[in-house]
Amino acid sequence: MMKRIIDEIEKKQISKLMLEKYLRILGNYLVTCFDRKIFNKGDNYVNQVINCIIKSTSEFSFMIYRINAIYMKALFNKQLKKAREIKEEIKKYGYGDVIAGWPK
Repeated sequence: MMKRIIDEIEKKQISKLMLEKYLRILGNYLVTCFDRKIFNKGDNYVNQVINCIIKSTSEFSFMIYRINAIYMKALFNKQLKKAREIKEEIKKYGYGDVIAGWPK
């Protein structure tokens, strides 16, 4: 399913509404993989999902999805200091609860 969603996004023939729905699905996928400690195991698409989100969110209205992908990338790569910095910056603007709650 992830492969199909990534392919659809990369074709760039979908509406903004559909893109936002896909971005939510992909974001939830990343959080689920992180919760279950699934990274570089078998057929998961963590890196592809992160790269897809970053590439497809150049429009300002999708910026929170990009920030979340960069944040999740830091978590997957065990860059906790960078993840905390991102979380703290987001909190300054009142969006601290928008991205996943790690690290504490």
